Amino acid sequence: MSTPTEAKFSLTYYTGFLSVLFAAFLWGTAGTAASFAKGISPLVIATISVGFGGLIHTFLSLKAIKKDYRKLFDYKTKVLIAVIVSTR
Repeated sequence: MSTPTEAKFSLTYYTGFLSVLFAAFLWGTAGTAASFAKGISPLVIATISVGFGGLIHTFLSLKAIKKDYRKLFDYKTKVLIAVIVSTR
């Protein structure tokens, strides 16, 4: 396991940092986009932008997800609750 100072300079750190920053950017522009898109609910625009940011984050993390997907089974109840809550 790497120490925090080593991880700070790794490509993985910057990839994660930039993906979170990009998702925050998409979230922050949802209101601006909604003001220009007449006839479309701001909630729909926010949902699309958050979903797009989540997909980008997933694609950037795909290697780690494939490597550690079995760990999800250790937390299957929590994962199931998260899926149910996020789809309602």
